[in-house]
Amino acid sequence: MIAHKKKNTYLSFSFLFLGIFCVLLTPFVLHAESDSSSELKALENDIKLYKDSIEKLDEQKATLENEIELLDAQIKKTQAETKKTMLRLQKIEDEIEKTSIKIQTTKNEIEKQKETLKDYLRLINEYDQLSLVETLFSTGSLSGLFNQIQYAETLQVKTNETLQTFKELQELLKEKQQELSLRQEEETVLLAQLDAQEEELSRQQENKELLLEQTSGEEERFQELMTKAEGKREQIVLTLIESQTRTGGFSLSEAQVYAEKASEKTGVRKGILLAIVEQESYFGRNVGTGYYKTDMQEKYWDEFESVCETLGLDPEATPVSNKPKTYTGWGGAMGAGQIMPYEWLRVRGEVAKLTGHELPSPWNPEDAMMGVGVILRGLGAANPDGEFEACGRYFAGGYWKKYSWYAEQVLKKATKYE
Repeated sequence: MIAHKKKNTYLSFSFLFLGIFCVLLTPFVLHAESDSSSELKALENDIKLYKDSIEKLDEQKATLENEIELLDAQIKKTQAETKKTMLRLQKIEDEIEKTSIKIQTTKNEIEKQKETLKDYLRLINEYDQLSLVETLFSTGSLSGLFNQIQYAETLQVKTNETLQTFKELQELLKEKQQELSLRQEEETVLLAQLDAQEEELSRQQENKELLLEQTSGEEERFQELMTKAEGKREQIVLTLIESQTRTGGFSLSEAQVYAEKASEKTGVRKGILLAIVEQESYFGRNVGTGYYKTDMQEKYWDEFESVCETLGLDPEATPVSNKPKTYTGWGGAMGAGQIMPYEWLRVRGEVAKLTGHELPSPWNPEDAMMGVGVILRGLGAANPDGEFEACGRYFAGGYWKKYSWYAEQVLKKATKYE
């Protein structure tokens, strides 16, 4: 009796200590979550300020100083957006870790309940093998018999309770697995967005460096650049892109010619076509260096080999887009439009008809632009109301709503080409 009391006292102190520890720990957890939320809110405010600054600078007279300030604001805005994505990503990763632990804990508890259930069923089975007479003789009295009957009933209740717990744990496991799947999908979306933001940041920094290089920091040279850009501020960026794309891919002038033709044939806005090709490959500069047997899903190998065979290309030596390094996914897209092999085979005949090329190629800039136009038209981009969804589906198919940032970027880029 004394030992039992000591044990209870020990347990009481243990639970008391655990309770105090949890109370002490809670403020630190809440503080960490509060810090993250505060930082996110601060970044959102910064992004708004940079956006407002960009809009004001756009309205001011085009001078070298203002243009550099504008590019700096765009860079800072993208940096803030990138940091915001990284914070959201960290939060998702923490949630994934917690959910994974909960799943493992639930699995362990399910195994325990399975063993308990087996024990109860074994005991019930053993009891069922005995008749009332056998039970009476084994207990030696009616009171013993009643005790055994009560024991059997208790055993049945416990079995039902364990079975109910087992079912509840299975439901919890299913719920947590679904939650984990959703979190992992969110993580993939954020990682893809982060990649795109980092690429955009790199391009903006290149534009700033090019502007300083081409003007040598002199206002007079900047004004000469403005003259070449026909006095339009937005054309300055296009002039910078023009100078960049000459080091690889194809020129912006060529892209504009191809886009005008594709727009005329498909009804998709020229600006959207150019924005997609800029976003996907920066006008053929970034088409990927991947090898199809490692970067492409195996189910598309035959289609890729078919595309290469038709064009007289060696699939072993023909590069495709690389699969992502930071998140789960696949590459395998081809050319300036980053079109997948199965998609190219689907639109190839229409591209041939519209371009007049007997053997159109996704690696030919004109054919690629027309291919983008045909695909976007099929997705509804010829209708202004369908542009946003079409751009999203071009990138992510049926998951386009989760990747809305892609369509937003494309439509934003499209304005400078109109």
